[in-house]
Order: sequence, then C-alpha cells, then structure tokens
Amino acid sequence: MSIKRFPNLQNQKEDENPAIQLFGRRFYKDQTPIEYLIEFLLVFTSAKTIGRAKEEINMGFPDTKLLNNWPEGEPLFYNPQARLVLKLFAFLGASKLETRHPCHITHFTKILNDLNKRVNAPPHLSKESILKLIEQILLGFVGVAQNRTWCTQTFLPLASSLLAREAIWKRSQGKEYDAIDWYTAIEKGLFSFSNHDFMARGGEVLYLQLCNLFRKVGSKELSVFETKMGFASGEANILKSRIERGLKELLETAPVLDKLVAWIEQADTQTLDILKNQYAACGWCPEESWKESYLFAHEMANICDASIDPIEKVETLIMCCVLQVIRSLCAQSSRWWKALMPEIQEMAPPIGFTLIVTSFEEKDKALRDASARNFIRLQEMIHGALRSDEITIPENYNMKNADEQGQELLARLGKAIEFVVPRKGPGAHFVLTDSLIRYFVLALIKPGERITRQRFEDCLFKHYGIALQGNYFERAIKWTFGDQQLHAPPVDLGWFEAKLRSLGFLLPLSDAVSLVYNPFETIEKTKRGNG
Repeated sequence: MSIKRFPNLQNQKEDENPAIQLFGRRFYKDQTPIEYLIEFLLVFTSAKTIGRAKEEINMGFPDTKLLNNWPEGEPLFYNPQARLVLKLFAFLGASKLETRHPCHITHFTKILNDLNKRVNAPPHLSKESILKLIEQILLGFVGVAQNRTWCTQTFLPLASSLLAREAIWKRSQGKEYDAIDWYTAIEKGLFSFSNHDFMARGGEVLYLQLCNLFRKVGSKELSVFETKMGFASGEANILKSRIERGLKELLETAPVLDKLVAWIEQADTQTLDILKNQYAACGWCPEESWKESYLFAHEMANICDASIDPIEKVETLIMCCVLQVIRSLCAQSSRWWKALMPEIQEMAPPIGFTLIVTSFEEKDKALRDASARNFIRLQEMIHGALRSDEITIPENYNMKNADEQGQELLARLGKAIEFVVPRKGPGAHFVLTDSLIRYFVLALIKPGERITRQRFEDCLFKHYGIALQGNYFERAIKWTFGDQQLHAPPVDLGWFEAKLRSLGFLLPLSDAVSLVYNPFETIEKTKRGNG
C-alpha cells in the first residue's frame, strides 16, 4: 500500500527523503513561520496553470471542474514575481556591507537617480529626504531580515505588490565577477530563484492541500466527514469562496502601497521584463490529507471573515499556517504508525492524535510531566511513521535528513509560536499562551458568534486534539501512555477560564454555563455599518 499523491507526481528527484514520501514536497526545517504564509499567498495570487494547459487561473483556486480533471502526472505551475528592484531599493541600505556586490551598489545608485528625477518635492523638503523617507516606510514592512542578504529578505504580506519569491545571491560566485554589471549578473544566474532554502515549498503544500479538499466537493466521503465533525453539509464549497474573498480583501487594504511599489519598479522595467515569466512548479501533498485540510479551510475562512486590523490578521494567518503544518505532520504520521493498539488509537479524535496542554505558568509537576510525555509520544509517532514499511528508505540513507523534517520540525515550529516550551533544555511540553488562546477563538468561532465553553472545548479536541479536562483528558492520557494503567491527574481549569475572561472572550451566564464568543464583526457587516 503506497501513499497516494495529489497531484499524482511520481519519481521526483527528492523522493528518496522519507519525510517527503510521507508528508509531501515539502515541509522543511529552515522555512520560517511567516514564509509559510508568504509562499501560500504567492501561489494564491500568481497567474497559474495546471500542467501545460492554456487556461490560466489568476487569484484564488482552480474551479471544481478543473480540479476534478487534473491531468495525470502534471504539476501546478505558477508565476511568482521576484520584486528584485523593490527589494534592492528597500533593503540594500540596511544590509550588511559584506553582502553588497559592486553591481548591487551601482544599480541601486542608478535607481535612486531615476526616482530622483521623477519625485515631486515640496519646497521645504529635498528629493533625497523624500526618497529616504519612502525607504524607511518600506523597511517598516519587513517580514524577515535577520542576517540575510538584502534580496533574501521578505516583506509583511500586506499587499500583493509586497509578495516576492525567494531570491538568493550566489555570493561566492559573485566574488569572481567584481566588474560584472547588474543585467549580466541576472543572465549568468548569479541570482537564483529556485533554491527553495527559505521558501522551501511548505506554502505550496498548504495551497495544494486546499485544492485537494475542494475537489472533494459533492463527494459522499466529504459529506460523511462533515456530519461526523458537526459541520453543515456542503460547507466546503462555501469555505472556498470565503477564503478567496477574504484574502483578496486583505491584500487590497493598502492600495497606496501598490501604487508606491509600481512607481519604484518603473525605475527599472528591463529587470521586470527579464524576470516576468519565471514559472515555478509546485510539488504534491498526500491525497489523504483532505480531512485536516477541511479543518484548515474552516479556520482560515473564519479568520478571513473577521474585521480585524490587517497586521493582526496577517499574524493570525501565520499562526493558522504553522498550526496546519504541525497538524499535518501528526495526522499523517498517525495513519502510518502501527505501534498503537487499535483500542488505544480510538481514544484520539478523527485527526488521529491528542495533545495534553497546560497553562504557561503551570506549577503542577504531574500535569507538566504528562504533557511532556505526550510531546515525546508525538515525536515517537512521527519517528516511527518515517520508518514504516510503506516508506522506501534507500540503502545507507542518513535518516537525520528525514528526522529534521519530521519530529524535529514539530519541535522547531512548536517552539517558534510558543506552543511548546521551554525553547531549550529538557521537559518540552505543550502550553496555551494568551496569543494561542486568542488564535483559537478567532479560528474556531465565526465572527460575532458565541458557543458554550463545552462546545469550544469540543472544537479544540476535534480540530487539534487538545484535551483540557473530563473525558477528553482521560482519552488523551490513555493515548499518550498506551496500555499503562494510569489514572489522569486532577485538572483545575480555572486558569483557562480566567484567560478567556481577561482576553474578553468569555460571557458567564451562570455558575455552571459560560459562553465563549468572537467579539469581532464580519467584514461584510462592518461595510454595511460604514455605508
């Protein structure tokens, strides 16, 4: 029994890695949280085709007819923009001196001279000060800088014009060409756009997961899953339109940025022409991942609908993407890990795993230890799935490469969003911080709606395997400790209720009943109110 792929791409050059065989192509250790969202949005917004078809898909997802008639063995091609001129203008001045090649500096000066001629300065300001101000404004939208070369840095994805594909300057090769000019450097391939070092394909996998889900619209298996999970029948197709509308509106909230970027890029249309048609080919995701993709779509749609600040929405969508990667690693591993007895595996929700979480400040050692053992269990599950009989492991293959993209990636991403603590040292376990609780309310409850606290806990268990108390907690203990005859330690959830109340999400109706509500309005309702 082999792992089915969507799209069905076989014999890929990276297929020897067991992590890619199991999870798709690919989730990678060096992709930062924000770059999952950026890459997802790049595919979402770019012109794209299925295989070599002439029919071009623009912003959004392919329609159901195209998805259901996907040609065998054909990838999704998309045309992400490099934004090299924009990055040069915005990031070169703040980059390390040793990362600047002479051709970068010369071309930067050329662009400044062109912009200087076109800028209209009022009497009390010089043209140079206006250009410096514009540069500082764009620096304020930096997403990832760290110690990267200027062209490898990214913007916050607040507008389509700020979305840029990965660009790597081949620094060692560049040293051999001190006198080379900008355009020759591009033509000689000193800028690489296909390394996938940081835009490592994780966002592509997330996009393909949703395509994989949307092609199930109208199927019996999707209808059965919706009923089992408590969703309205046929909701998947509505989720598609909600996400498309919401992401489009998010990326159109700052039209002045689009105009500013277009003005800057007009300083070098030759570079735009050279790089305008550099299509990238997406990989694939496991065909069976559509179930966790449904949950991902539901959560993303709720976030997209909420009338919240654009920067907060971007931060929430980043969390959404990272948690989907974590869920994907665990859900897929649960399907292919054979170590758990069936009666123990039945303790988990349909996604196949459970999480034992504590408060960030938890003092109860028994609870912290249970959560730490649960984290180890998940890592054991991923480790075992990567070595299952269905995975082809080449002779003398170094499994460290697979483990880095499996159980080690789980730890890395969990710690990046403070879902797993501590960052260093023993005793790593799951916690719920204020930002995570806020995320779960925005993702699991539609804007303006309210549900009982019990139903909210039901959603946490069904969507993420998070077991807080009662029967869910007992099940999580059994799933974590297997056939060991252990009783669940007592749980005091006063901290969780206090957090919900302090964050403004809890409405107590009586001593026994409380409502958890999403206080934000929908974008549509806000528009009507403003109209």
